[in-house]
Amino acid sequence: MKTPARFLRALESVRTSLVTAPHGADLTSFSDVFDEFLAVAQSPGFMDLGSEKENEEIHELIQVAVSRYRGGARVERLRLVEIEDARFLHGAFVVSSVQGAIIYFTEDRQGLVVIMGSPTWVMRVSTLNVDPTVRAVKAPGPNTVN
Repeated sequence: MKTPARFLRALESVRTSLVTAPHGADLTSFSDVFDEFLAVAQSPGFMDLGSEKENEEIHELIQVAVSRYRGGARVERLRLVEIEDARFLHGAFVVSSVQGAIIYFTEDRQGLVVIMGSPTWVMRVSTLNVDPTVRAVKAPGPNTVN
């Protein structure tokens, strides 16, 4: 099923918000990005898009992020949905009986891992492979440098 243009535009806006968030951005910046995604996800028809997909790299990425949140905790019940023509994955999981979510843009190789609760925990994540001998690399997304 081809993704309707309105959803492609909305996801592009979320992507732009994510990749232009400054390096070292505060929690509010990333929470705003996730809130923008939730507004899209709550639109009628969005949850019918895409297909369920297993992705070991994304599972490992989430596990690394979760380890920072709560050492030793394991990601459980991961469900990922890929919207291929938007180059986008989103999903849900559970960690220590707490709901979590991920949004991930495959072209930029970055996204957000979110652990719900009080407070909600948000972390920008990337699968960008970095040579440890290089001091600065172009970050995922347009026109940014770490």
